[in-house]
Amino acid sequence: MAKQSYKIPDSLAKNWYDTQISLSTKNSQLPPLPVKIIFGFLGSFFFCLWLVFASFVKYSSLPVQILLVLLIMGLTSLVLVPDATGNSKYSLVPALLDYMQADNRKIIVRSTKPANNFMHVSGINNVDPKHGYIKFTDGGYGYAYRVVGSASILLFEEDKTAVLDRVDNYYRNMKAEYEQIYITSKEAQHVEAQLRSLKERYQNLNSHDKDLDAIANMEYRILRDEIGQHFKSIHQYLIIRASNPESLTLGKNMLISEVQDGRGLMFKQAQALFGDDLIDMLASIYKGKESV
Repeated sequence: MAKQSYKIPDSLAKNWYDTQISLSTKNSQLPPLPVKIIFGFLGSFFFCLWLVFASFVKYSSLPVQILLVLLIMGLTSLVLVPDATGNSKYSLVPALLDYMQADNRKIIVRSTKPANNFMHVSGINNVDPKHGYIKFTDGGYGYAYRVVGSASILLFEEDKTAVLDRVDNYYRNMKAEYEQIYITSKEAQHVEAQLRSLKERYQNLNSHDKDLDAIANMEYRILRDEIGQHFKSIHQYLIIRASNPESLTLGKNMLISEVQDGRGLMFKQAQALFGDDLIDMLASIYKGKESV
């Protein structure tokens, strides 16, 4: 049976300075801190000692010295204390310096201006709706799918076990040449299939009259304008992304194999997006919130 939970390993980018040391004692419970943060506080402490006893600051009055030490220690705490993600806030300083430049705080989207900056925000260079091809700005390629899964809180225990085992086996067989990106959005319900079915049903009627046509038009308008516009539901998309077309084909084939042979345990349905469906999916993510 698949594991109920998985431990996320540390990043390979970490080094000895990221090793956490516990400073807790019997009288105080302090959270473990990385070595680089401890060294940062020690360096700030010795800098304050040098500033007070060996620099020109020693000739100033005692209140000024105390105020300067408190200011330095407060600033040290501000940039060294880790945030909720475990990263020290000093890592935000380069981004803050970039943000202070006026050109980095705005993106011009007029048709007369180059679209390079806007493309870097979305990460998409161009889209081929006919073949469902997505070209990313970093040179990667991708396909998009609308997927339907099997997970539910109402599953029986044996069904839940089967789903977990199938998902565990799927990800164990994934290759490193490609990646999968899941996107969950709340959108209006897709009623295109229902509209086509309704249209075909009334076109195949043997007889028509005024009242029947009125009912058909009313059902069509309700389905298109009300349910298809104002009734929201959860939609999930899967983008398979790779650095080259060969690896992308490998990921696509694995998804197709899972849909066909997986007995619907992981994916009940995976619909490739082409044309307007692909454009609408990307637009729903990058166009922002609509005004009410």
